[in-house]
This record gives sequence, C-alpha cells and structure tokens, in this order.
Amino acid sequence: MTTYIEGRISGKPQILQTRSGKPYAKILLEEEVARERQQQGTPNTLLISLFGRAPERAKDLQRGDRLTVACRMQGTRFETESGEIRYGVQLVGEQIYFAAVTEVT
Repeated sequence: MTTYIEGRISGKPQILQTRSGKPYAKILLEEEVARERQQQGTPNTLLISLFGRAPERAKDLQRGDRLTVACRMQGTRFETESGEIRYGVQLVGEQIYFAAVTEVT
C-alpha cells in the first residue's frame, strides 16, 4: 500500500551509502496536515528513507522546500543488547513530487 505524505523539508537531507555502495538518503518532512491542525507545539516530523533514484533528486533539497513523497511502510525488527526483540516501522520513499511554485502578482 502506498501512502502520500505532503510537507516541508525541515533540514538538509542526509545522503548516505548502503553497505553495498548504493546511495540512499534520509529526509525529515514536516507533515502539512498535522501542521495545519496544530495550534501550537511541535509539528509532526517524519523520517523518510529514500532509495533508487530518489537520493539523487533529494540532494539539492533545502529547508522549507515543499514536496509530496509516495511512501510504503516497512516493518523493522531488532534485538536489544539484553536480547529483547523490538519491532518498528520505517517509511520508505519511492517517489518524490515537487510542489509547483506559483507566483501571485
């Protein structure tokens, strides 16, 4: 299932490499819907991992840039130092759609 998340970049993207040398990126996206609902307080900021061609497109993003990311949720599993198994969810961005900039005169 694909989920579309619209928002603004809240920091410079991290461009990294996988163990096999392929590029990936991590972006922090302040979700638009949550920001509109918030009267005050911290906006809903989501960490999204980008693979494939998306890291190349993300490298020039700046704080405040508006975009929509098509994401899929991926389950994660890890073991703590004490041996406890924990589970989580990772948002994996598959497509980036840049917001059209319109100028009002």
